[in-house]
Order: sequence, then C-alpha cells, then structure tokens
Amino acid sequence: MSLATILQFDSAMLDFISHALGGYSTFFVFITALFGFLGTICFIVVGFLLFRRYVSLSWATLYALSVTSIALTSNSLKNVFGRIRPSGSLTVENSFSFPSSHAAISSAIGIIVIMWAIKEKRLSNKIKGLIIILSLTFIFVIGLSRIVLRVHYPIDVLGGWVLSVCIIFILEKVISRLNS
Repeated sequence: MSLATILQFDSAMLDFISHALGGYSTFFVFITALFGFLGTICFIVVGFLLFRRYVSLSWATLYALSVTSIALTSNSLKNVFGRIRPSGSLTVENSFSFPSSHAAISSAIGIIVIMWAIKEKRLSNKIKGLIIILSLTFIFVIGLSRIVLRVHYPIDVLGGWVLSVCIIFILEKVISRLNS
C-alpha cells in the first residue's frame, strides 16, 4: 500500500466522520477545549496531586512525567513532520497536524489510570472494569473530537495514541528500575 493510498483513505475517513458527527460539534468543541494549554496544566497538577495523595509518589511521578513528556514530544514532532491541518476546521489551531497532542495527552491520562486500576489490589473487578471503560471512552471521545472538528486527520489521532503508549512504556520501565 502506497503512502498516497494511505493519505487518500485518511482524508476519506476524515470526511466521513466529520460529516456523520458534525451535528454534535458544540459538544466536541467543549470536549476538545478541556485540553488547551491551561487544561493540560490542570490535568497534570491535579492528577499528580491525586496520585500522590491517594496512591503513591511512584504513580504520581509516572503520571506527571508521562503527561508532560508526551505533551512536549507531540508538540515538537509537529514541527518535524510539518503536516498541514485539514481544511474546513471548526476551531482555530495554529500548529501542524501530526501527531495530535490532544489525543496523545488524553491517552496518557487514560492509560496511566488504566494501568493503576489493573494493578490496584484494593479495587473490585467491577470497579476496575468501570474505570477501564470510562478511561477508554475518555481517550476515544477526545480523539474523535479532533476529527469531527476537522483539526486532525484520523492518522494524526492514531499517531498521538501510539506516541503516548511508547513514552509511557519507556517511562514505566525507567521508573520501576529506579524504584527497585
């Protein structure tokens, strides 16, 4: 499969999704606004404090380092790839498109919460399941919002998710070695 074919499919998926869900754009504008600069800072600080207070310094550190590293890396990679955003955007964005920082940051938050829930022995399986479902929904809705609002192609969102998983995996290994 050629790059041109992939980009053509990516553009077709963007059009399909944004047209199918365009009637919900007000909802998606609200959702995507949660992860502006101030929203991201709030998520980092509040998440760190909650993990520190109720779980452990180790989890708080993994959370804060992951979300911060992913935010910085995704924004830096935008300049490396230089992909132009889709036309017809429903919100104003001034950076390049790939990877989606909103998708990367939200998936970092969701993945860390899922990892914690899975490892947390004090939680029942029902509560773990609920946390996993809510976290995955959170990740998916944020990523979907970026496509519906036509500020990212689906591959940009997927790239943000993959970046998040890779950085969390690396940081989790480093932190667990430092703590052992």
